[in-house]
Amino acid sequence: MSEDLPFKRKYGVPEYRDTVVRRLETAYGDNKLELEEYERRLELAYRAEFMEDLELLVRDFPVRQEPSGHSPARRDRADEVYSVEEEGSTRITFLGDKHLTTEDFFAHKLRTISILGDINIDVRGSRESREPLRIEVFSVIGDTRIIIPRGMKVKNKLKNLLGDYELLRNAEESTPEQDPTEANGTCILEGFSLLGDISIQEEGSRKKGFLQKFFKGRGNRE
Repeated sequence: MSEDLPFKRKYGVPEYRDTVVRRLETAYGDNKLELEEYERRLELAYRAEFMEDLELLVRDFPVRQEPSGHSPARRDRADEVYSVEEEGSTRITFLGDKHLTTEDFFAHKLRTISILGDINIDVRGSRESREPLRIEVFSVIGDTRIIIPRGMKVKNKLKNLLGDYELLRNAEESTPEQDPTEANGTCILEGFSLLGDISIQEEGSRKKGFLQKFFKGRGNRE
């Protein structure tokens, strides 16, 4: 070939994208990134085609020291197992709000129990997963808000008494050619809610005040 194009790495992009997304979620959860910056980097991560593009998104993060004799892949799996053994896939909230991400799922399943508290779940990190996500909600006097990646299907099997259910989709039509990052998976919602609303918003849709409500338990950073 006559063209002298700079070499860019594509090998390993899907796996490393998952790692970058987890690091961004952790940084936001630890109040190290503002909401706007977290959203910007997350979108770039899902659209990145090369390893170099992903590396730029966490270039300013502190360098993580690798334990002796352990590769990065082994470290990530060990961290995941440790988290599961410590807390399992059930998250309990009493008199307060809880913000959850895909890091809180185990085997694509998550159970939430809340009394007098709201549950906020961000599952955009599961954009490339083709296995269904199962979310069991058991809520008494509290709202459940979920942000899903664009294109993800939703099956609502949840019983909701004295509360509303809303699924807000992105009004803009797209095709796989226009948006290669569309999700192909399904979110299955199960459980029971009493005196609480269930709100599901597709990524990219606009609802005034939704993000402020969604992230209100993380501090006023909008």
